[in-house]
Amino acid sequence: FRRVLFRSAGKTTLVNSLIKRDQPSTMERTRGIEITHSAIPNGGSFTFLDFAGQEDYHVSHSMFVFPEMAVFLVLADVSKGYDVYVKQFTYWLQYIRTQCPRNIVPSVVLVGTHAGENVTDQIKQSFANVFTTIKDKFNPHINFVVESIVLLDARSSDNAAIQSLRSELETFRKAAIVSNPLAAPKIC
Repeated sequence: FRRVLFRSAGKTTLVNSLIKRDQPSTMERTRGIEITHSAIPNGGSFTFLDFAGQEDYHVSHSMFVFPEMAVFLVLADVSKGYDVYVKQFTYWLQYIRTQCPRNIVPSVVLVGTHAGENVTDQIKQSFANVFTTIKDKFNPHINFVVESIVLLDARSSDNAAIQSLRSELETFRKAAIVSNPLAAPKIC
């Protein structure tokens, strides 16, 4: 699976939480790409491709876009405001789409990081509206694996949102293996 977005969105922190790896006390920024082969608890084995979010590295990401057996976790820091996260989601969805062959529809999960633990119903409805707008813009060129923006605090490996995301990724993995039993799924 591939995780892509601008710097400090929480990509490395999310991978650590998904695989229940301890969070380091200080986080160094990812340079280029970091590849991790690991299992998600109760979710099976995955290969995580953690792309650096700094623009200097974006050109190198195209060498690692393998959409056939991948789900792209597209992250945006939702604490930075509507204009910023919508721009980030749109940028990366356009990037992913342009890197994929025309006959491949990439699978994507939109993840809103830095959401905190107390996401109100009003906030959820606001993000549901944003998701509908984004989905309408990119259908049928993107397969949205989860029918919403997953809002979470990536620092905690045991919160409900992380557990739900693990479950969604396992469901995707099982379906991918059934459709192509010789390939192993990746998280980008």
